[in-house]
Amino acid sequence: MSKLVLGLYVEGSTDRRFLQPIIERIATEILVKNNRGDAWDDTIILPIEPIVRKRESQAQKILAAATEACGCYLLIIHADANGPTAAEARKNRFNPGLELVRQAGGRVCQDILPIIPIQEIEAWLLADKEALLKVLDANKNMSELGIPSIRKIESTAQPKERLEDIIRIANQFRRYHIDRDDLYEPLGETIRLEKLAGLSAYQQFISDLTDTLINLGIILRVH
Repeated sequence: MSKLVLGLYVEGSTDRRFLQPIIERIATEILVKNNRGDAWDDTIILPIEPIVRKRESQAQKILAAATEACGCYLLIIHADANGPTAAEARKNRFNPGLELVRQAGGRVCQDILPIIPIQEIEAWLLADKEALLKVLDANKNMSELGIPSIRKIESTAQPKERLEDIIRIANQFRRYHIDRDDLYEPLGETIRLEKLAGLSAYQQFISDLTDTLINLGIILRVH
């Protein structure tokens, strides 16, 4: 029996509270689907928080994270697209760091891959309406709260602001108020992965993670 230890480097603490349980659940599901759940009895997502200077570039921060993650099977780098596609974020905020990691050789975790939500990670928090309503403890229906349909989530500009609007409306019908920060961890633990599967960024991450686990020999390629 072995433990699958994956490193996670995120843009902010709230992102980590959401992504850490999500990625753990995703990795475990991939192992089970590929009949490797018994061989890897536990999936551990290790938060990577290297000491970096504010003036350091994103590429240097990724290299520092990969150095800190040495010993992990792979390191996942979170970077919001802040736009309608992930291409620019991957090109400008991941690939330069990947190049530094490759140049560093064996001193760092060489296997890194990005997780790039379209727009912002808050778009993922909107993907499962029922889970969101439950965490909000809201009695209002979805249309009244303004929760976008799954088809429109990744084209919704400024999903963080949309989420704030939803919380503000829901709070009008609650005896106590909650803040956006209160949503990340419970949604990370309860949001249905099949709902996230409707998002292109999620599909891309699943594909990238599966390919990486195959390349590492952790799961087998299906012919």
